[in-house]
Amino acid sequence: MKNYEALNYIIAFDTSYLDYRVAELVDYYNKH
Repeated sequence: MKNYEALNYIIAFDTSYLDYRVAELVDYYNKH
């Protein structure tokens, strides 16, 4: 069960990080 929780945590971290990167790219393109 612990491994499953860790996996969910990693997946949640990855998706939030990707959202952050995409927002950063959109912001960059809007400025240039």
